Amino acid sequence: MDHLCHRCNSEVTTGTLFCAQCGAPQIRVTSAPAPQESAVQDQPFAESAPVRFDSSSSVPSVAIHWPSALIRAAISAVITVILLNVVVAVTQLPALSLLVVPTGGAFCASLYSRRQQLTSAQGARLGAVTGLFSYFIFAVIVGIEMIYQRDEMFATLQKALKEAAANNPNPQAEVLVQQFMTPAGMATLLTVSAVIFLFIFLLLGALGGSAGAAMSRSAHPDQD
Repeated sequence: MDHLCHRCNSEVTTGTLFCAQCGAPQIRVTSAPAPQESAVQDQPFAESAPVRFDSSSSVPSVAIHWPSALIRAAISAVITVILLNVVVAVTQLPALSLLVVPTGGAFCASLYSRRQQLTSAQGARLGAVTGLFSYFIFAVIVGIEMIYQRDEMFATLQKALKEAAANNPNPQAEVLVQQFMTPAGMATLLTVSAVIFLFIFLLLGALGGSAGAAMSRSAHPDQD
């Protein structure tokens, strides 16, 4: 089948390498179209790691910077223990003073939220660390008081145990109180009490930290 020369439009037999009229080559090589540059340019963005979000909120899950977080937790713990002792001195109700512990956790989360937004889980971790620091500071203060007021504190504890036994109709209560009033029993009672208070400080601090993180997100919804 003949075709026309691309230069002079003369008829050229198929398979002929050059036009007989003008000598123009008849075999033309065409290159494949280049891939779209947009796809190549977009590739680095497609391969970048996606931002992870907390399952309970729309806050990106960014790791806590613990050197900075521990400083804020220590500051919050000192304030917590000060408030705790003030509440005890004013109300004479040690149990009521434990309500200060969640406030310390919330305060720590609020301080750290000025650096970055926190998820509820991260706020709970900061609150628990604040509760742990508060517990150790509080335990040191109580330990010092026990050294200087040992006899008075043991007398108060024994009085409380006797009153509890007197209000309990169970005859075994008196036997249990007598066991606790021995040196070994007192040591056991103090150890169990220390463990219980540690758990309470951690739990209340975590609850306060979680609440503080949630309040900080509500107060600053546009913070990165």
